Amino acid sequence: MFRIDQPQGGWYVPLRIRRSLFGDAVRSSVDAHAVFLYYGEDDPKSGVALLPGELFGQGCEDDWFRLRANLAGDGCRLGETVNRLRDMATALRGDRRQEIVDYALTRSRRVVPHLEAAVINRRY
Repeated sequence: MFRIDQPQGGWYVPLRIRRSLFGDAVRSSVDAHAVFLYYGEDDPKSGVALLPGELFGQGCEDDWFRLRANLAGDGCRLGETVNRLRDMATALRGDRRQEIVDYALTRSRRVVPHLEAAVINRRY
């Protein structure tokens, strides 16, 4: 019924990202998680799935949001993830930052209306 193949490499990647990159509307790493997912709006070649730090008791530290990635795959996939992180940072440094953040937060809250409360209160 199930078969587990030999792992081909993987990384646990703790990521800290400056709060200032997102602007004032992003208040938690759950919000930052939404921006990572939806910074490219509907472009299927954008987005990075990261786990909000609140899941691990590490949401925000001073001027940093904490997130976590679990990556498995070859070096090509890791390079693709790094490129998407760079694309997101570039997009948020541009003049559309507020528009990108608003879109990401609205879409995230529409998909999972009470995600932030559930994660922060550990009700999952």
